[in-house]
Amino acid sequence: MKYRIVCAMVALWAVCAAPGACDSLQMDLRFAPAMIEGASARGAGVRQRVERIDIEGFCSSVSSGDPALPCKLIYVALPPDADESTVSLSSSGCDTALLPGTYDVAPVPAITSTDFQDFGPAKSVSQGRNSLVYARNAFYPAKHLRVVEVGHLRSWKVAVVEFWPYAYNPTTGKLRVVASERANLTFRRKSVPPPPPDRLAATMSGFVQNQSEAEAWYGAASSVKPGYAIITTNAIASASTALAEFVNFQSARGFAVKVVTESGWGGGNGSTAAGNIRAWLQLNYQSQAIQYVLLIGGSDPTSGTVPMKMLWPRNWASSYKEAPSDYYYADLTGNWDRDGDGYAGEEPDDFGAGGIDRIPEVYVGRIPYYGSIAELDSILRKTVVYESLAPGPWAKSFLLPMVALDTDTPSYQLGEQIAAAFARPKGLTVDRMYDAGCAVSPPPEHSPSTYDAVQNDWTKGAGLVFWMTHGSQDTATSVFASARCLYLDDSRPAIVYMASCLNGKPEDAANLGYRALAHGSVATLSASRVSWYYLAQTDFSRTDSIGGMGYQYARFLLQSGEPCGKALADARLANPMGIWPNHLVFNLYGDPSLAYILPKPATALTRVADAQNALEGSWVTLTSALLSRTDPVECFVQDADRCAGIRVYYESGAVQSLAPGTVVSVTGRLVSEGGMRVLENADISPAGGTATLAPLGVSNADCSDPKTFGLLVKVWGKVLSSSASSFAISDGSRGAGLIIACRNMVTPPPVGSFARVVGVCTPDDVSVYRAADLTY
Repeated sequence: MKYRIVCAMVALWAVCAAPGACDSLQMDLRFAPAMIEGASARGAGVRQRVERIDIEGFCSSVSSGDPALPCKLIYVALPPDADESTVSLSSSGCDTALLPGTYDVAPVPAITSTDFQDFGPAKSVSQGRNSLVYARNAFYPAKHLRVVEVGHLRSWKVAVVEFWPYAYNPTTGKLRVVASERANLTFRRKSVPPPPPDRLAATMSGFVQNQSEAEAWYGAASSVKPGYAIITTNAIASASTALAEFVNFQSARGFAVKVVTESGWGGGNGSTAAGNIRAWLQLNYQSQAIQYVLLIGGSDPTSGTVPMKMLWPRNWASSYKEAPSDYYYADLTGNWDRDGDGYAGEEPDDFGAGGIDRIPEVYVGRIPYYGSIAELDSILRKTVVYESLAPGPWAKSFLLPMVALDTDTPSYQLGEQIAAAFARPKGLTVDRMYDAGCAVSPPPEHSPSTYDAVQNDWTKGAGLVFWMTHGSQDTATSVFASARCLYLDDSRPAIVYMASCLNGKPEDAANLGYRALAHGSVATLSASRVSWYYLAQTDFSRTDSIGGMGYQYARFLLQSGEPCGKALADARLANPMGIWPNHLVFNLYGDPSLAYILPKPATALTRVADAQNALEGSWVTLTSALLSRTDPVECFVQDADRCAGIRVYYESGAVQSLAPGTVVSVTGRLVSEGGMRVLENADISPAGGTATLAPLGVSNADCSDPKTFGLLVKVWGKVLSSSASSFAISDGSRGAGLIIACRNMVTPPPVGSFARVVGVCTPDDVSVYRAADLTY
């Protein structure tokens, strides 16, 4: 049963002058209606069971084993001269009220991986409850507001405030709620030199609550050209032929691109290289206005040339201690080894004043390198094509395979929440694959999720693929595997979120995150180690579990239209840090500046002739063309009146099973190639009916006329020469012979014979596709 308690939350900001040298930012807090979820109490004096308290925009899964109360982080920009060491909260006029009745507030579930459950450090847990909280006669949390830290967004100073509207006393069973609260965030000013000019911070500050005040202090976003640093090695930069093309393309997009090799950033392997790369970024990100960083090189945290940094989020635990991560290169102002013990990224030891603040200065992605320049160049060129040419209607498909993580965590709710909140409002077509028995309406498009079902639908093309299941380096259980990537259509690459353990393990060249990037995807987000979820979780909208991270990633990609690198950064900041390892293990493979492109509807054309004048690069649908000839990769269609024809490179559709004269619908991208218009990346399907298809009789000379290109024609002449795959004829109408290309193993006629040919005219030749179309 759910109970609603109404209070609204709004944050209003004002800088208030205080006596002496102390100033403050005043926050008026009201929160949205709260939903108390649980069963009603039975009998007088019996506590009402509360599973959790939900408030829109708040997270109720902050600390495993502790009461499931809502919390959110508020990011408050401070003036440049604020003394960070003096920032504190001074409650003024804070009213609270006790809710009537008594309650038994359930704990946040344990975080769980494949074979392990955990509650976090420094707890004493019995029957899922932390006795250090549940056995005390005190409210949890002790304060409704707490300054977590003061961090930095580039040159901006940012206070991170934790806000808990509710507090719970397990001994008395009472719930305390903030009725009205004005909180002053106080600080002292000090004489400091002005910060260096940095107008990029304003473009990255969407999570900051008082953004307009901050821009008044630090400067608003300007037209400065954002920097894009490509960190790689001399060997890769010299060997790659596509890197220069990628640089030129990103420059044309408006970035100031800089390729930096070990000659610039210092070199080394493993941890040494990671430290040198980060030091170079710290030294240059402001002066060179760097906003995006693409790492290209060996990713192994121990031996890689451009490695992930090995971090230790669970160094206190007996297992699953480490996390290879690129987050280390994003948060450049914090000290990731604050306690100096040589283990960076520890929770809680490396947090606090001067430590990790989680706020990124740059957005980071990487292209792992496992020795194949050809694969690297293919990824770079694919990225350029995706970003420069709008994808076709296939990219409106959103695949959502969800597999139960255990008997209590069926996973399908993640797919339903993403579909309802982001996919359908964007006009996308969801393709859901859930286990049998999921009570959803409408029912999923496939049940259950299987390797073959995912491969079959993904091969047709998908703009986004998000899954949740168990996994390993090369497998997402019942969803996909590295060996299947080669069957995907690399001309229709997807943006992929892999909510599975180990799919992005950098030490393994066969890891699924990379193999999908190499073939079938244009960006992947995958876990370098074990990733974690909450047992029995059904709501993924406000947590940092593997499902919750995916929900937020989809939110920022689709609802906010952010590039992949920024979407990942904002997903990390969206909720309080409940599962620190998840923030580290998920790394972006691909260009961090790449964003999902929503396809525009294809322009419907009733005649092939209209395509000859359509805009280059546009997507068109020929609604009723006649299929003339086919082979395994291309076909030709034309108007019934033989006014125009066109070559089609098709990606899907059982084209070869269709007879000539079949009326078809063709959707593809219109481009110019070899002197004629073609449709590429096309889908073909029968449109109903057939028509008589007669070739147009033309002279050899007429075959040079662009009006005949793409048409089924009939030509004749004496055979002048012959080879294994072609021959030349002449009817006396042109100086040189007309080349006839023999497709599908058609046998050329002997020299000196007189041949009659039915084939398709192109600028290079007339192609004959069937033996019956050649007589002599």
